Amino acid sequence: MALDELTRGERTRLTILEAAQELFLQNGYQGTSMRQIAERAGGIAVGGIYNHFGSKEELFRQLILTNHPFPLIITALEEADGDTGPELLANALARVSAIAVENIEFTQFIFIDIQEFDGATMGEVVGKLLPTILAFARRVVAAGGLRADVNPFTLMRMFASLMIGFALTQRLVYPAGRPRIDLVPDISQEAWVDALVDVYLHGVAERG
Repeated sequence: MALDELTRGERTRLTILEAAQELFLQNGYQGTSMRQIAERAGGIAVGGIYNHFGSKEELFRQLILTNHPFPLIITALEEADGDTGPELLANALARVSAIAVENIEFTQFIFIDIQEFDGATMGEVVGKLLPTILAFARRVVAAGGLRADVNPFTLMRMFASLMIGFALTQRLVYPAGRPRIDLVPDISQEAWVDALVDVYLHGVAERG
């Protein structure tokens, strides 16, 4: 919906969310007060925030529910193509890795949720998306070409771990697309994805 189609209350709510997002990323959860959010949101009254959100925790929770990139990831999984399980996984990994890197700032909200609320909101989000994620895993298994003893949960947990780790290390080591550490190889994100896909699918043990 376009901004000019929103009601005044909806625009105010959006402004508060944007201000809170900036401050949580900048100062962390504990380092951000409702007064700071009100000032960043254009100097509205603190009480005005409570007209839209019952507490700072609820405001943070709505930020996660509003901004998480999982719909993009779900679309990527649904659109992944390949004739075999490994081909489907390789295609999905390439698609999702790009989304993970583009939305790396959201990882900070995941860490805040874990630290402050034991991951309650992210657990809620993942719980709602799990049926779709497992449907993709079953499609991968049904396509064939994988070890028979690998279950869908293991398949997708490793998938998620790889993508989160890839996004974090990309941000830390290749913040502008080039390595900030001399010992790190200067190769493209696409080349890294290819290498990680190969290790994910084939492991690191010598092939006999």
